[in-house]
Amino acid sequence: MADPTYIVDGVLTQPEPWVCIQSTTTANDTTDLITWTSSTGQNNWSQYMDFAILIYSQYTYDGPSYGDLKIQLNNNTTSNTYGNQCMDQATTSSTVTASAQASFRNNYYMGYLPANEGGSSNYFGAIVAYIYDINSGKAKTCISQAGGSSVGASTGLTGFASVEGNVMYEQEPITEIDILTGGFYFRTGSRFDLFGVLPKMV
Repeated sequence: MADPTYIVDGVLTQPEPWVCIQSTTTANDTTDLITWTSSTGQNNWSQYMDFAILIYSQYTYDGPSYGDLKIQLNNNTTSNTYGNQCMDQATTSSTVTASAQASFRNNYYMGYLPANEGGSSNYFGAIVAYIYDINSGKAKTCISQAGGSSVGASTGLTGFASVEGNVMYEQEPITEIDILTGGFYFRTGSRFDLFGVLPKMV
C-alpha cells in the first residue's frame, strides 16, 4: 500500500477508525447512477484496508413494493464475475426467504429500497455495506444489510429487511465503485457516504 496520508511527520492526524472519503446527495429525481473513483490525498483508496458504505434513499418508481440496489466494482460488468446469497423478509410475513445466485451476476446485489406507490415520497430506506480487503490480491467480499418501509398499498406490504453476502471473483484492488438503481431513479435528497477503514484500526 502507499504511504498513508493521515500520517504527517510520524504523527497520526486522523484519530477516527473511519475516514469519510466521499459523500453524495442527489439534487433531483433523475439520478440513477452514483460513481466514486480513487484519486489523491484522503481519496487515495490504496491507503485503506476496508470500505463502509452508508445509503439512505428511496426510488421515484410509482409502483408497489420496492426495488433492488446494485453495486459494480472497477466498472466490471462481466457476467460470472459476482456471486450473491440473500435472506430477506417482508414485515407482513413470518417467512424468511433465502436465495443464491452464485455464478452469473454482473454486480453486487446490496438489498432493497422503497418505491413510491401513490406518490409517497417520505419512505426512505437504509443500506449499510462493508467491503473487505479492498487492496489485497483476494476476491472481494461484501456483507450488506437493508431495511425500510414499503409503500405498497396494492400488495399489503408495509416493510422489508434483508441481509446479503457477495463476492467479486476478480482480485485487483478496488479503484471505482458504481451504485446502480436497477432501472429506477433515486429520490431527491438520497444520500450516499463512502468511508475508508484505516489499517491502524485492524
